[in-house]
Amino acid sequence: MELWEAPEYRHYQQERPRMFSIHLANYLVFCIAIKDFAGYKRYIGTLENIKADNSDLEAELFQNLRFIQILYYLNTNQLEIAQKLVPTVERGIKKYAFKINNSRLFALRVNIILVFFAAGEYKKALQHCAVLQQYGKSEQRRDVQLFTNILRHISHFELEEIDALESFVRKYKTNLSPASNFVPDFERIALTHLVQLADAYLKSTPGSEARRVKSAALFAEFQTALQKFRESNPPQIPLGTTETELWVKSKLAGKPFREMLME
Repeated sequence: MELWEAPEYRHYQQERPRMFSIHLANYLVFCIAIKDFAGYKRYIGTLENIKADNSDLEAELFQNLRFIQILYYLNTNQLEIAQKLVPTVERGIKKYAFKINNSRLFALRVNIILVFFAAGEYKKALQHCAVLQQYGKSEQRRDVQLFTNILRHISHFELEEIDALESFVRKYKTNLSPASNFVPDFERIALTHLVQLADAYLKSTPGSEARRVKSAALFAEFQTALQKFRESNPPQIPLGTTETELWVKSKLAGKPFREMLME
C-alpha cells in the first residue's frame, strides 16, 4: 500500500483502478486475518470511494467490498450490523451475477451463514444454507460446501429439530462407523461426533441429568478429536475447523458462540 500511496505512483490509482482495487482488497483481508483493525479502518474508506466507470469494475468493487465488510463485522462481533448488510448483498448478487465468480459467491454465502449462526439465528442460518445448496456441487469451493453441511447439522442440533436429527443419524451412523484403515479428516471427525451427539440427544430424556452428563462427555471427546487433528499437522487446516472448535468450546464453557469468537 505504501507504493500505491507514494506520490510518484499515486496516479496509478486512477489509471489502473481495477488492479488497485484488487490489491487494496487483498490488503484489507490480510489486515482482518492478522487483526490489524487499525489498518482496516485506515483503508476501507479508500475502497468504498473508488469510482467505477464500467459495469465490470462496478461488479468487482461490489463483490470485494461486501465480502470484506461482512468478514470484518464477523471478526469484530458486530453481527447486527452485518445482518443489516445482508439484503444489500442479496440485491448485489442478483444484479452482478454476470460477473461474480463462484469462489467469491460461495465465500459471501458462507460468511452470511456464519453471521446468523454466530448470532444464534439458526433458522435464518439454515435458510441461507439451503440457498447455497441450490448452487449444486462445486469442486472449486468444496470446502465451503462441506463446512456448510456441518453448520446445517449443528443448527438442527441447536434448534432441537427431532425429525432433522433422526434423518441425520440414519444417514450417517452406518457410513461413519469406526474403521481401522481410514485417515481422519476434519469432515469425518465433525460428522462422527455430531452423529454421536444427535443420537445421544434422541435417546435421552429432555432436561435430565443423564442427558447433561452424556452430552458433556461427548463434547469433551469431540474437542479432544479436533485437538488431535490439529496436532497431526495436516497440510492445510480446512475451512470451518476453527469455528467448529469454538462451537464445541462454547458448549463446554456454557457460553454463547459469539463470545468465543472474541477470545
